[in-house]
Amino acid sequence: MIVILDVANGVEAHMMVHLLQKSGIKAQINGKHLQEVAMELPATGNFRVSVNPQDADEGKRIVAGWESVKPTQAQEEEPKTSAGKGTYFVAGAVVAALALFLLFRFPGTDEGFDHNGDGELDEIYYRQGDLISRIEHDRNRDGDIDLRWVYGYDGVLETMEADNDFNGRFEQTVQYEGGIPVVGRINSSGEGPRDIVNNYIAGVLTESQLYDPFTNIVKKVIYYDAFGRLVRSELDATGDGRLDLETTYDEFGDPISE
Repeated sequence: MIVILDVANGVEAHMMVHLLQKSGIKAQINGKHLQEVAMELPATGNFRVSVNPQDADEGKRIVAGWESVKPTQAQEEEPKTSAGKGTYFVAGAVVAALALFLLFRFPGTDEGFDHNGDGELDEIYYRQGDLISRIEHDRNRDGDIDLRWVYGYDGVLETMEADNDFNGRFEQTVQYEGGIPVVGRINSSGEGPRDIVNNYIAGVLTESQLYDPFTNIVKKVIYYDAFGRLVRSELDATGDGRLDLETTYDEFGDPISE
């Protein structure tokens, strides 16, 4: 990694990392007070922003653009009269406003994390303005997205999609209302009729309906308590479309009556 910025203010270093990431450049901060920066406290000390060698030139260009809008050294060292303080405050406010605009208001930008250090983002955040529009994960680190959350224009979660067998098809979906899960569907083949429908009340899973893949009729319904434990089930034992066999279960999920 090559150091492209050395500053005394951890917040400024953190802002620069965000700007670099928005330009597709992986960056990291090395310094003595990283914990304070992560907690968004006004830490001061030695903070170095580093990038990969191939990104050094572009990174330095972005740093130069950033520094061109910062207050000059002369402004920082001017006598702290009331007028001087006012000028410094205004300059700082302008820089802060510009930084916030670049970080949170630019439409259609994305950022994320490379959890395993292979140079590819494993967790990606897409934004529309200052709101999250989509989050994607590559959970098994094979380069393909296998988990996705989709948000509405108001920034509230609407849908979750998952490829749990990592075959490239999203076989599980969960629909949300007001950010709370309402109904989930699992289709193991990724196409054709559903296999399982999960129903929620106030965000708590209450029952699962298991469908016959050939008739698309409910074969079994499983009921859960508030802690996700199996308490009761109903089964169409004869295949006539009626749930005619009821079973209750103990706290370990073992049947106690039929």
